[in-house]
Amino acid sequence: MVDIRTLNTFLQVSSTLNITQASKILGYSQSNVSMQIQNLESYLGYPLFDRVGRNISLTQYGVALIPYAQQVIHAVKQLESFTHAENLLTGTIRVGFVESIFHSCFREIVFDYNERFPKVKIEVAVDATSVLQKLLLKNQIDVACLIDSPLQKGKLVTKYSKPVSMDFVVGCQNPLFHRNGLSLSDLCREKFILMEDTAPYNILFYQELARQNLNIQEFLKMQSCHMALQLVESSNYITLLPRYVVKNSMKCGKAAALNIVDCKLYQEVQIMYCTTKYITPQISGFIDCVSSVLDRID
Repeated sequence: MVDIRTLNTFLQVSSTLNITQASKILGYSQSNVSMQIQNLESYLGYPLFDRVGRNISLTQYGVALIPYAQQVIHAVKQLESFTHAENLLTGTIRVGFVESIFHSCFREIVFDYNERFPKVKIEVAVDATSVLQKLLLKNQIDVACLIDSPLQKGKLVTKYSKPVSMDFVVGCQNPLFHRNGLSLSDLCREKFILMEDTAPYNILFYQELARQNLNIQEFLKMQSCHMALQLVESSNYITLLPRYVVKNSMKCGKAAALNIVDCKLYQEVQIMYCTTKYITPQISGFIDCVSSVLDRID
Protein backbone atom coordinates (compact mmCIF):
# COMPACT_ATOMS: atom_id res chain seq x y z
CA MET A 1 0.00 0.00 0.00
CA VAL A 2 1.34 3.42 -1.00
CA ASP A 3 0.57 6.40 1.24
CA ILE A 4 0.87 10.14 0.63
CA ARG A 5 3.83 10.42 2.97
CA THR A 6 5.84 7.96 0.84
CA LEU A 7 4.93 9.66 -2.43
CA ASN A 8 5.95 13.02 -0.99
CA THR A 9 9.28 11.53 0.11
CA PHE A 10 9.82 10.11 -3.38
CA LEU A 11 9.20 13.52 -4.98
CA GLN A 12 11.60 15.23 -2.58
CA VAL A 13 14.37 12.69 -3.27
CA SER A 14 13.74 12.89 -7.03
CA SER A 15 14.06 16.68 -6.80
CA THR A 16 17.27 16.79 -4.77
CA LEU A 17 18.82 13.48 -5.88
CA ASN A 18 20.36 13.45 -2.43
CA ILE A 19 19.07 11.33 0.47
CA THR A 20 20.81 13.47 3.10
CA GLN A 21 19.40 16.73 1.77
CA ALA A 22 15.90 15.25 1.29
CA SER A 23 15.87 13.89 4.85
CA LYS A 24 16.73 17.34 6.26
CA ILE A 25 13.96 19.01 4.25
CA LEU A 26 11.41 16.38 5.27
CA GLY A 27 12.53 16.13 8.88
CA TYR A 28 13.08 12.37 8.68
CA SER A 29 16.20 10.36 9.37
CA GLN A 30 18.25 9.22 6.38
CA SER A 31 17.48 5.60 7.20
CA ASN A 32 13.75 6.37 7.27
CA VAL A 33 13.89 8.07 3.86
CA SER A 34 15.89 5.16 2.40
CA MET A 35 13.39 2.66 3.85
CA GLN A 36 10.42 4.54 2.35
CA ILE A 37 12.04 4.52 -1.10
CA GLN A 38 12.90 0.82 -0.81
CA ASN A 39 9.34 -0.03 0.27
CA LEU A 40 7.92 1.96 -2.65
CA GLU A 41 10.22 0.18 -5.11
CA SER A 42 9.27 -3.16 -3.62
CA TYR A 43 5.55 -2.35 -3.91
CA LEU A 44 5.85 -1.19 -7.55
CA GLY A 45 8.26 -3.93 -8.56
CA TYR A 46 10.62 -1.50 -10.32
CA PRO A 47 13.79 0.38 -9.30
CA LEU A 48 13.15 4.11 -9.12
CA PHE A 49 16.75 5.19 -8.58
CA ASP A 50 20.14 4.04 -9.77
CA ARG A 51 22.65 4.06 -6.94
CA VAL A 52 26.38 4.38 -7.58
CA GLY A 53 28.22 4.95 -4.31
CA ARG A 54 26.64 8.04 -2.71
CA ASN A 55 25.29 9.28 -6.02
CA ILE A 56 21.73 8.51 -7.12
CA SER A 57 19.83 9.20 -10.34
CA LEU A 58 16.33 8.50 -11.55
CA THR A 59 15.59 5.42 -13.60
CA GLN A 60 13.06 5.55 -16.44
CA TYR A 61 10.48 4.19 -13.98
CA GLY A 62 11.29 6.94 -11.51
CA VAL A 63 10.90 9.61 -14.20
CA ALA A 64 7.58 8.10 -15.28
CA LEU A 65 6.26 8.00 -11.69
CA ILE A 66 6.82 11.74 -10.98
CA PRO A 67 3.70 13.14 -12.74
CA TYR A 68 1.47 10.45 -11.22
CA ALA A 69 2.78 11.15 -7.71
CA GLN A 70 2.26 14.87 -8.25
CA GLN A 71 -1.33 14.31 -9.40
CA VAL A 72 -2.14 12.15 -6.37
CA ILE A 73 -0.71 14.67 -3.89
CA HIS A 74 -2.52 17.53 -5.64
CA ALA A 75 -5.82 15.61 -5.47
CA VAL A 76 -5.34 14.94 -1.76
CA LYS A 77 -4.63 18.61 -1.09
CA GLN A 78 -7.81 19.54 -2.95
CA LEU A 79 -9.76 17.03 -0.86
CA GLU A 80 -8.31 18.48 2.34
CA SER A 81 -9.31 21.96 1.19
CA PHE A 82 -12.84 20.70 0.56
CA THR A 83 -13.14 19.21 4.05
CA HIS A 84 -12.19 22.57 5.52
CA ALA A 85 -14.63 24.48 3.32
CA GLU A 86 -17.55 24.16 5.77
CA ASN A 87 -16.80 27.66 7.06
CA LEU A 88 -17.60 29.02 3.57
CA LEU A 89 -21.09 27.51 3.36
CA THR A 90 -24.05 29.85 3.85
CA GLY A 91 -27.83 29.65 3.97
CA THR A 92 -30.42 28.80 6.62
CA ILE A 93 -31.40 25.51 8.23
CA ARG A 94 -34.72 25.00 10.02
CA VAL A 95 -34.58 22.64 12.98
CA GLY A 96 -37.08 21.37 15.54
CA PHE A 97 -36.65 20.20 19.13
CA VAL A 98 -38.87 18.89 21.87
CA GLU A 99 -38.66 21.14 24.92
CA SER A 100 -36.69 18.77 27.15
CA ILE A 101 -33.82 18.28 24.68
CA PHE A 102 -33.83 21.92 23.62
CA HIS A 103 -33.27 23.25 27.15
CA SER A 104 -30.81 20.50 28.09
CA CYS A 105 -28.65 20.22 24.97
CA PHE A 106 -29.22 23.05 22.50
CA ARG A 107 -26.54 25.40 23.79
CA GLU A 108 -23.83 22.77 23.32
CA ILE A 109 -25.24 21.79 19.91
CA VAL A 110 -25.39 25.33 18.56
CA PHE A 111 -21.87 26.19 19.78
CA ASP A 112 -20.45 23.10 18.07
CA TYR A 113 -22.36 23.79 14.86
CA ASN A 114 -21.46 27.48 14.70
CA GLU A 115 -17.79 26.60 15.02
CA ARG A 116 -18.08 24.38 11.92
CA PHE A 117 -20.58 26.47 9.95
CA PRO A 118 -20.15 30.08 11.09
CA LYS A 119 -22.06 31.56 8.13
CA VAL A 120 -25.16 29.34 8.35
CA LYS A 121 -28.25 30.74 10.10
CA ILE A 122 -30.43 28.51 12.30
CA GLU A 123 -34.20 28.81 12.74
CA VAL A 124 -35.55 26.82 15.69
CA ALA A 125 -39.02 25.46 16.46
CA VAL A 126 -39.66 24.04 19.94
CA ASP A 127 -42.80 21.92 20.24
CA ALA A 128 -44.25 18.49 20.95
CA THR A 129 -43.18 15.43 18.95
CA SER A 130 -46.54 15.22 17.13
CA VAL A 131 -46.34 18.87 16.05
CA LEU A 132 -42.73 18.57 14.89
CA GLN A 133 -43.65 15.52 12.81
CA LYS A 134 -46.29 17.55 11.01
CA LEU A 135 -43.80 20.36 10.40
CA LEU A 136 -41.39 17.84 8.86
CA LEU A 137 -44.06 16.44 6.55
CA LYS A 138 -45.09 19.96 5.48
CA ASN A 139 -41.42 20.84 4.80
CA GLN A 140 -41.61 23.66 7.33
CA ILE A 141 -38.51 22.34 9.13
CA ASP A 142 -35.57 20.36 7.73
CA VAL A 143 -34.76 18.07 10.63
CA ALA A 144 -36.11 17.43 14.13
CA CYS A 145 -34.92 15.97 17.41
CA LEU A 146 -37.88 14.08 18.89
CA ILE A 147 -38.74 11.58 21.60
CA ASP A 148 -40.58 8.28 21.12
CA SER A 149 -41.81 9.18 17.65
CA PRO A 150 -43.81 6.43 15.92
CA LEU A 151 -42.22 5.78 12.54
CA GLN A 152 -44.41 6.78 9.60
CA LYS A 153 -43.34 4.29 6.98
CA GLY A 154 -42.36 5.85 3.70
CA LYS A 155 -42.66 9.39 5.07
CA LEU A 156 -39.99 9.95 7.74
CA VAL A 157 -36.44 8.69 8.14
CA THR A 158 -34.97 7.98 11.57
CA LYS A 159 -31.31 8.98 11.25
CA TYR A 160 -30.42 8.47 14.93
CA SER A 161 -32.03 6.73 17.89
CA LYS A 162 -30.94 6.28 21.49
CA PRO A 163 -32.74 4.97 24.61
CA VAL A 164 -32.53 7.30 27.62
CA SER A 165 -33.46 6.47 31.22
CA MET A 166 -36.49 8.09 32.83
CA ASP A 167 -36.07 8.93 36.52
CA PHE A 168 -38.45 9.46 39.42
CA VAL A 169 -37.05 12.70 40.82
CA VAL A 170 -37.36 14.31 44.25
CA GLY A 171 -35.83 17.42 45.77
CA CYS A 172 -33.55 17.45 48.80
CA GLN A 173 -36.48 18.40 51.06
CA ASN A 174 -38.38 15.20 50.27
CA PRO A 175 -38.01 12.41 52.90
CA LEU A 176 -37.36 9.95 50.07
CA PHE A 177 -34.24 11.87 48.99
CA HIS A 178 -31.86 9.46 50.79
CA ARG A 179 -33.94 6.28 50.40
CA ASN A 180 -32.74 3.34 48.31
CA GLY A 181 -34.44 0.26 46.94
CA LEU A 182 -37.96 1.67 46.77
CA SER A 183 -40.89 0.06 44.99
CA LEU A 184 -43.53 1.82 42.91
CA SER A 185 -46.07 1.32 45.69
CA ASP A 186 -43.87 3.46 48.00
CA LEU A 187 -44.64 6.47 45.78
CA CYS A 188 -48.44 6.27 45.93
CA ARG A 189 -48.72 8.78 48.79
CA GLU A 190 -46.47 11.32 47.05
CA LYS A 191 -47.83 14.27 45.09
CA PHE A 192 -46.81 13.96 41.44
CA ILE A 193 -46.00 16.66 38.91
CA LEU A 194 -46.34 15.02 35.51
CA MET A 195 -46.09 16.05 31.90
CA GLU A 196 -49.19 16.15 29.71
CA ASP A 197 -50.95 12.82 29.10
CA THR A 198 -49.71 12.56 25.52
CA ALA A 199 -46.07 12.28 26.66
CA PRO A 200 -45.11 8.73 25.57
CA TYR A 201 -43.26 7.91 28.77
CA ASN A 202 -46.29 8.98 30.82
CA ILE A 203 -48.36 6.45 28.90
CA LEU A 204 -45.86 3.73 29.83
CA PHE A 205 -45.98 4.89 33.45
CA TYR A 206 -49.79 4.70 33.54
CA GLN A 207 -49.64 1.22 32.03
CA GLU A 208 -47.23 0.07 34.74
CA LEU A 209 -49.47 1.54 37.45
CA ALA A 210 -52.44 -0.34 35.98
CA ARG A 211 -50.44 -3.57 35.79
CA GLN A 212 -49.58 -3.30 39.49
CA ASN A 213 -53.11 -2.08 40.35
CA LEU A 214 -51.76 1.15 41.87
CA ASN A 215 -52.97 4.75 41.97
CA ILE A 216 -50.96 7.94 42.48
CA GLN A 217 -51.80 11.49 43.49
CA GLU A 218 -51.53 13.67 40.38
CA PHE A 219 -51.06 17.15 41.82
CA LEU A 220 -50.05 19.09 38.71
CA LYS A 221 -49.68 18.57 34.96
CA MET A 222 -47.28 20.67 32.94
CA GLN A 223 -45.73 21.08 29.51
CA SER A 224 -42.28 22.18 30.70
CA CYS A 225 -39.86 19.60 32.06
CA HIS A 226 -37.58 22.29 33.44
CA MET A 227 -40.35 24.09 35.29
CA ALA A 228 -41.42 20.76 36.80
CA LEU A 229 -37.83 20.18 37.94
CA GLN A 230 -37.62 23.64 39.53
CA LEU A 231 -40.82 23.01 41.49
CA VAL A 232 -39.59 19.63 42.68
CA GLU A 233 -36.23 21.05 43.79
CA SER A 234 -37.96 23.38 46.24
CA SER A 235 -40.78 21.14 47.49
CA ASN A 236 -41.82 17.64 48.58
CA TYR A 237 -43.30 16.81 45.19
CA ILE A 238 -42.08 14.08 42.84
CA THR A 239 -41.82 14.03 39.06
CA LEU A 240 -40.84 11.73 36.21
CA LEU A 241 -38.21 13.18 33.87
CA PRO A 242 -35.49 12.12 31.40
CA ARG A 243 -32.07 11.62 32.98
CA TYR A 244 -30.47 14.33 30.80
CA VAL A 245 -32.87 16.93 32.23
CA VAL A 246 -31.99 16.25 35.88
CA LYS A 247 -28.29 15.33 35.74
CA ASN A 248 -27.03 18.84 36.62
CA SER A 249 -29.44 19.16 39.55
CA MET A 250 -28.27 15.77 40.78
CA LYS A 251 -24.64 16.85 40.60
CA CYS A 252 -25.45 19.97 42.65
CA GLY A 253 -27.35 17.96 45.26
CA LYS A 254 -30.63 19.76 44.53
CA ALA A 255 -32.39 16.61 43.35
CA ALA A 256 -32.05 12.85 43.43
CA ALA A 257 -33.17 10.06 41.11
CA LEU A 258 -34.94 7.36 43.11
CA ASN A 259 -34.04 3.73 42.56
CA ILE A 260 -37.44 2.14 41.92
CA VAL A 261 -36.68 -1.55 41.71
CA ASP A 262 -39.92 -2.66 40.05
CA CYS A 263 -40.35 0.12 37.49
CA LYS A 264 -37.69 0.98 34.88
CA LEU A 265 -38.82 3.36 32.15
CA TYR A 266 -37.03 4.66 29.06
CA GLN A 267 -37.66 7.09 26.24
CA GLU A 268 -36.23 6.96 22.73
CA VAL A 269 -34.44 10.11 21.57
CA GLN A 270 -34.51 10.37 17.77
CA ILE A 271 -33.32 12.56 14.91
CA MET A 272 -35.69 12.49 11.95
CA TYR A 273 -36.26 14.10 8.57
CA CYS A 274 -38.67 13.65 5.68
CA THR A 275 -37.85 10.98 3.08
CA THR A 276 -38.20 13.58 0.31
CA LYS A 277 -35.78 16.02 1.96
CA TYR A 278 -32.51 16.69 0.16
CA ILE A 279 -29.84 16.58 2.86
CA THR A 280 -27.42 19.43 2.23
CA PRO A 281 -23.97 19.56 3.86
CA GLN A 282 -25.41 22.17 6.25
CA ILE A 283 -28.21 19.84 7.37
CA SER A 284 -25.90 16.82 7.51
CA GLY A 285 -23.46 18.80 9.66
CA PHE A 286 -26.25 19.74 12.06
CA ILE A 287 -27.32 16.09 12.37
CA ASP A 288 -23.69 15.18 13.16
CA CYS A 289 -23.50 17.86 15.88
CA VAL A 290 -26.78 16.75 17.48
CA SER A 291 -25.77 13.09 17.35
CA SER A 292 -22.42 13.87 18.94
CA VAL A 293 -24.04 15.74 21.85
CA LEU A 294 -26.74 13.08 22.35
CA ASP A 295 -24.07 10.36 22.43
CA ARG A 296 -22.63 12.05 25.52
CA ILE A 297 -25.87 12.18 27.53
CA ASP A 298 -26.83 9.43 29.97
